[in-house]
Amino acid sequence: MRLGSLWGTEIRLHVGVLLLLLFSCLLGGAPGLCLAFCLAALHEMAHWLAARALGIFVESVELAPFGGVAFMPGLSDRPGAEALVALAGPGCNLLLAMAACLLCRFSPALSGPLSPFVALNLCLCLFNLLPALPLDGGRLLRAGLTRLIGERAAGRVAAALGIALGLLLAGGGAALYFFAGRVNLTLLVSGAYMALCAFRALRARPFDGARRLLRLQRQSLSGRVLPVTLLAAPEGTPPETLLAGFKPGRLHRVVFLDEELRPVCAAWQGEIVRRALETDGKEKAGPTFHLTDAVSPWYS
Repeated sequence: MRLGSLWGTEIRLHVGVLLLLLFSCLLGGAPGLCLAFCLAALHEMAHWLAARALGIFVESVELAPFGGVAFMPGLSDRPGAEALVALAGPGCNLLLAMAACLLCRFSPALSGPLSPFVALNLCLCLFNLLPALPLDGGRLLRAGLTRLIGERAAGRVAAALGIALGLLLAGGGAALYFFAGRVNLTLLVSGAYMALCAFRALRARPFDGARRLLRLQRQSLSGRVLPVTLLAAPEGTPPETLLAGFKPGRLHRVVFLDEELRPVCAAWQGEIVRRALETDGKEKAGPTFHLTDAVSPWYS
């Protein structure tokens, strides 16, 4: 469900959130759940602010049953930036909890009302640091493993852990029926949604980020004049390396250089993205990267 947009970022609400709120109202737990979703929204806002500070485009933010998910095309190609953006969310919850504790120290009368606020922030912080996609800990794990085993393999590991954790949470929520006589809908819905997101990440085709980038670029071209950025790259640069340097909201032209740093040819961003998608990145970029009429003398 689309709620609106904020500086080019689409804000969405997952239908599972409405279902949880409905059942919580029936069971009398709506106030606590509303507080949790407000804190989750602040958590996602911290991710959004960190991404904007690092020059990363955030395609959309979805408030989900277990918190939220921010979609950032091409972020996994930049492990350092991904780690910083991932830490921003839990860091926000930790700072909020510390600020509330500080208030309680100077005004003990606030200890009672602020206790749920502190507890929820700490829970969100610790839960999101679990090493499983789509949680922030999973992004940190993927960023760390990328330097060791590559982005695709690192993504598979983090996604597999996410599926396992999601199924464990959903199973635990359902198993409570046999031990306590009732189902924990929060665990059940959150775990199922988490497992679904992790499964999508596991099944993601190569260059899905590039596909979204190309789609967003087509959308941004309608009725707009975009700035052009000139990039330089050595012959034989892998397409995924070139794609990591492309930023939404701009058009890029890449000049390929030989070993003596002399310009050899050039290509526009759109054709590089399309050819990378057609070949799944198996074709090297440069003079051997057959780009129909997009490859031209560097000066054209």
